[in-house]
Amino acid sequence: MRKQIILSTIVGLILIMMVAACAQSAPATETQIVEVPVTVEVTREVIVTREVFVDSGMVDEVTDSAESDSSTDAAANLDPTPIPTPFPTATPTEYGERGDFTEEDLALLYEVWDIVESQYYGNLPTDKALREAIIEAVIDELGDRFADYYPEDVVDFIDSRMTGDFEGIGAYVDTNDDGFFYIVRPIPGTPAEAAGIEPDDIVLKVDGRDVFGMTQDEIVAIVRGPAGEAVILTIYREGVEEPFDVTIVRARVEIPVVIAEMRNDNIAYVQLSSFNQLSRMQLEDAINALIDQGAQYLILDLRYNGGGLLSSAIEVGDLFLPKSDLVIIRDSAGNEEVLRLPNTGDIAEEIPIVLLVNEASASASELLAAAFRDYERATIIGTVTFGKGSVQTIYTLSDGSEMKVTTARFYSPNDIVINEVGVTPDIIIDGTPVELGGEDDVQLQRAIEYIETGQ
Repeated sequence: MRKQIILSTIVGLILIMMVAACAQSAPATETQIVEVPVTVEVTREVIVTREVFVDSGMVDEVTDSAESDSSTDAAANLDPTPIPTPFPTATPTEYGERGDFTEEDLALLYEVWDIVESQYYGNLPTDKALREAIIEAVIDELGDRFADYYPEDVVDFIDSRMTGDFEGIGAYVDTNDDGFFYIVRPIPGTPAEAAGIEPDDIVLKVDGRDVFGMTQDEIVAIVRGPAGEAVILTIYREGVEEPFDVTIVRARVEIPVVIAEMRNDNIAYVQLSSFNQLSRMQLEDAINALIDQGAQYLILDLRYNGGGLLSSAIEVGDLFLPKSDLVIIRDSAGNEEVLRLPNTGDIAEEIPIVLLVNEASASASELLAAAFRDYERATIIGTVTFGKGSVQTIYTLSDGSEMKVTTARFYSPNDIVINEVGVTPDIIIDGTPVELGGEDDVQLQRAIEYIETGQ
């Protein structure tokens, strides 16, 4: 029975790789110009995001300081001229042509399993665990940090990330280069903040369970839970000699997609936290209300916005840009598609904009920032963005689990590279605050100064 499980899993994976190989060997087609209607069907299959979760939801993902610094240095020295760079076609590795999986290879796997099954002194993995381990090994071998596998019991969590309404502790989180799960910052007014969680706290255990080596999705899924129930996080904090436990009572956390306010008589400030199903509607409502209050200038804040749905990015871009090419997408076979916005005369197409970004502005945020830069639609202030110019597609597997793989890269309207480069602001100001929009927000203050003085 176990051999059948191994065989069926491997055969399925071989078929997936063979299909991918066939797709990459197909001849490239002509560039397609696609005019996107104002109302875009919102799906969850295609995403442009660098994933990070608010312990119970996706908002953004940030990097540790070393990664951010290297990205900044690389991007700051790049002359932003058009660089037509096609997505590289994958080539066979030393392991052989994809799909070239021989009977000898299968026999070797059977040999390994026969030894384990007959000789191993301990508990054998379940059928489900075995299948998941094989699939995860294939995904890991890609060497793509944005590819992932979601077991069925995690899929509901993945599906819920785009709604902005969750039950959990309320914190922006990430995994650093050493594999440790850490707190970027607690969300104001949430249980995490009330319990004393601080930025850069490293989570070692959840309810006594060691989480090192687990995927971010897996950790977030166990931190989540019904409102009113407690979760215990074992925290390592720099400057504190020993790890310590923090008990946090979960609650329903509503993460506003849009926060909007007037900063003075004619300057409006709007934070957009993610690109999800609600983004366009909430953003349009907020801007209309602000203009009614006398707003003549807009500061749009995409700091800590790690992206989201491609369809949402298109809808948001349409709000600010007249008819224009928004993004160029190239897949692994060299096929090219240009997404073009219609000319709908939206109310935000004329208002002067200052755009705030930082090293945690990623993917869909960079897509929009690059378009603003290419069309000189906004003055960009902050730090160099993360540099994730890739598109992931989620495939639902037959057992209800899901796998996410990188299927394309995207480029600015002027065909400028975004991946591993980012978008360099017109005015570089370091020092993103923990609380956006607060008194210590030097990037926001610089944006206001720019609007008031013109320099």
